[in-house]
Amino acid sequence: MTLLLALLFSFSLNAQSINKVYIEDLNLDYVAPLGKGSLVKLNLGFGNMKQMAPYPVEVSVQEEAIFVLSPVAEITWEDYPKFLLDIDKLGATHLNASVSKKEHYLKAYDLTFRPKKNQLYGLNGVNLKCIGNSASKDLIQRVFDDCRESLEGSVSKMNGPLMRYILDVLSDPPNNLVEEIAPKDLEVSIKNGQIFLNLAVKFIITARARVWGEVFYENDYKTIAIRVDQIKYGIIPVTRIVLSQLRSRVKHPQVTVTPPWIRIHLQEQTK
Repeated sequence: MTLLLALLFSFSLNAQSINKVYIEDLNLDYVAPLGKGSLVKLNLGFGNMKQMAPYPVEVSVQEEAIFVLSPVAEITWEDYPKFLLDIDKLGATHLNASVSKKEHYLKAYDLTFRPKKNQLYGLNGVNLKCIGNSASKDLIQRVFDDCRESLEGSVSKMNGPLMRYILDVLSDPPNNLVEEIAPKDLEVSIKNGQIFLNLAVKFIITARARVWGEVFYENDYKTIAIRVDQIKYGIIPVTRIVLSQLRSRVKHPQVTVTPPWIRIHLQEQTK
């Protein structure tokens, strides 16, 4: 029966061939190029793949495609965002996500990821929701358009290299303060491209760091361009010094900082 189901549900897909994605309770441990985990339900718009108990899944990210293997489905995703090749490690605990028409969401107890040649980032208590009216048939473009139109999100706690950048910007304290100032209670909002971030940062005292700006897409959705208009730590304006520090310290080939712009290239730039 398992072999028969695998044959029935084996297919190749790209962003134009599906109009819906629903994931229920995904737990994944991925170390490039292979990840293993479990899943309760997967819906790609043409039937539910669900069992009474979580079933095992394997994910393999290759240059030509992403391959997903399980007892009930074998999926090949050829037209995937190539920036995923740059992820060296990815972990998810109790992840639930939905991409449909007009509304999308992502919820997870824990998310961890490590870009190649970088440190590990961690997000706890992730909750993101987008609502929009994009008519694009391309699933990824529809998500991008709708999230630029309206996004509300929160993250309970963050860990990663950002902590080191904040310390370097403010002064040069001992390394043991890194954990103490881990940002938490992040709130993010985007309305018609206007972005606002608000988070608590503990450095001697706890204060709110706030960021205002605007989000654009360039190069046929292959680049996310963020214009940073203002950054404040408490009541203190720190825009110039933070962007200057980021410009000098961010060396990732797919991230460029040219104040007031931060650009994230979802595909590696050709020279």
